[in-house]
Amino acid sequence: MQNVSLTILPNKIYGLLGPNGAGKTTLIRNITQIFYPDSGEILFNGEKLQPKHSNQIGYMPEERGMYKNESW
Repeated sequence: MQNVSLTILPNKIYGLLGPNGAGKTTLIRNITQIFYPDSGEILFNGEKLQPKHSNQIGYMPEERGMYKNESW
């Protein structure tokens, strides 16, 4: 994944489409702070993304396997 730049408008629902290996999952995991980017930055309302922003970001994964520490 290289040189990603996008703006997400409030109160909208978006889908992320692309071929296998394009970096969709990596991007989402960076936005949700499961992973951290090697370079660049993620801004949330003009502010560098921080843990306090997590409760304002929704993500519905295809499978729940990445939450191994959660009790379902």
